[in-house]
Amino acid sequence: MSRPTDDDRLAASRRARQVISGSDVRPPTSYSGVYTSKQTGLLSSSQLTYLGALAILLLLALILFLFFGMGVASIFFFILALTLIAGWLVF
Repeated sequence: MSRPTDDDRLAASRRARQVISGSDVRPPTSYSGVYTSKQTGLLSSSQLTYLGALAILLLLALILFLFFGMGVASIFFFILALTLIAGWLVF
């Protein structure tokens, strides 16, 4: 087993401490995933999903209100109110 010379160890430690400047780093060739800032419409996909969930909750609560009354539908109206507050805090 050979031991590295002092020059080799010194060069390796310099490479380990080297800081890469911003001009040396190339941007990625393709953007994908969560970090893309491509927004085609007025709302993002997560906001559209949120609005879809709200619409389903509202429809379910209204149907339950029409068939069973406010006692049963109040649970879904409460969940709807919580999701509206959560959306106000998140978005």
